[in-house]
Amino acid sequence: MSRSFVHNIVFTIAHPTFWVLREFRYKMVRGIKWVDEVIEGAPYVTTLETLDKYDCQFCVHGDDITTTADGVDTYHIVKSAGRYKYYKFLFNYFFLNFLARLHLKSF
Repeated sequence: MSRSFVHNIVFTIAHPTFWVLREFRYKMVRGIKWVDEVIEGAPYVTTLETLDKYDCQFCVHGDDITTTADGVDTYHIVKSAGRYKYYKFLFNYFFLNFLARLHLKSF
């Protein structure tokens, strides 16, 4: 089973990066064919306890580094435990166009 953790909007405002409205984020992630379950309101810093709670063997994220307001890698805990995998993140025109099209659709 594939689970996707989506951060709460409160976390993303406190740790400014590229973010969109919570409902939009949840709907966007639910639309990914490899996602079986969405965990809403996940903590911004991923912990081993969070992975264990949802029976996840590892955490996957793009190679775009995300940090806390203090500059700490949000995945440092799972990385040091060897439970982190990454993929090449391509933030390009096609990705922005995809986001814009999703955002313009009504919920």
